[in-house]
Amino acid sequence: MKKLVFGFALGVMLTLTTAALAADSVQALLFQARLLINGEQKTLGGDYAVLNYKGHAYVPVRFIGEQMGAKVGYNPQNQTILIDAVGVPKLDRKQVLEGLRLGLSESQVAGLLGQPANTFKDHLGHAGSRYDVPGLLGYTYQDDSILDDEVDLGGIREGHMQMQVFVIWNESRQVATFSLYSMEDGHLKEYRIFPNGQIRETSLDGIEPDSVHPAEPRPAGDDLTRFVSLQVDEQSDTITLVSDNSLTAHVGGWKLVSDGLTLEISSGTELEAGASLAVAAGPDATIRDGMLTWTAMIEAGRPRLTPVQLYNAQGELITERKGGF
Repeated sequence: MKKLVFGFALGVMLTLTTAALAADSVQALLFQARLLINGEQKTLGGDYAVLNYKGHAYVPVRFIGEQMGAKVGYNPQNQTILIDAVGVPKLDRKQVLEGLRLGLSESQVAGLLGQPANTFKDHLGHAGSRYDVPGLLGYTYQDDSILDDEVDLGGIREGHMQMQVFVIWNESRQVATFSLYSMEDGHLKEYRIFPNGQIRETSLDGIEPDSVHPAEPRPAGDDLTRFVSLQVDEQSDTITLVSDNSLTAHVGGWKLVSDGLTLEISSGTELEAGASLAVAAGPDATIRDGMLTWTAMIEAGRPRLTPVQLYNAQGELITERKGGF
C-alpha cells in the first residue's frame, strides 16, 4: 500500500556545484534508465548521469528534487544536503482545523491543502476527496479503493505522512464534513467535524494500520455520527428516517431490522437534506401517501419494546433505537 517514489530510484547521489568531499572512492557503472516522475518521462541533461552501484540505482538528487518542485542545496560547513519541498504546503493540524470549514468550495480547499490524492465514495454514496500532506519528500500513499478510503496509519506513525484529510462533499461540491489524521505528542489522533459543526478528537493508539475508514458509520449511541436518524412514534406506530440538514442520503438497499423481521428500502430511494421518510410499522398505523409499509411488522402486531436497527446497503449499522417503540 505504501511506496517511496523517486521514479525508479532506490538511492540518491548528490550532484552539486560544490566540490565533493569524498574520503574514499568507489567504482560504479553508468546505468541507462528512463526516468518517470509523477507519470512524466524526464530526460537527464549532459550534467547528470544515473549510476549502478552494487545493484542499486543512484540518481542525481538535485535533478530529482527540482523536477518535484523542491529546492536543493548543500551546506559545506556541516556537509548537509538541503531539500526544501517548496511546492508542498507546510501545514499543521491547528492550521487545517482553523482553515477548513463547512461550506468551503473545492477551489478554497485546494488553496489550503493542494490537489486531492484520490477520490472516493462514502457509505452514504457521497463524493469524497483525500488530501495528503507528506512528511517525507517523495513519499506517496496508494489506495485504489473507490469506497471509503483507508487511512495511512502506518505512514503517519512513521513520520512519512504528516497528515491526511478526508473531505465529504455535498451536492453543491462544498465541504459537508471532514476527518483529519495526524500524530500529536506521540499519539495518533483523529479529528472529525460533523454537519452540526462539532469537532470530536479520538485517539487511534493501538489501531492496526489500514483498518480505519474516515467515512465509515459508527455504532449507535454517538449522535454526531447519525447522518440518518430514527424517530419512533408509539402512538401512530410509525418509524421515520430523518436525513441531516446538509447531505442527501442514498438509502436504497438499506434495511430496517426488528425482532427478526426486515424491511428493505427500494433501490434508488434518496433522502434529500433535511427530508424524512415515514414507515408504517404497526397495526395502528395510518398509511399516508409517500409512506413505506412494513407489512410483516404490521401483521406480527410488533411488540412496542422491540429494538430497531438501521443498516446501510453494505450491512453496516448506521443507527438504532435500543429501547424499541
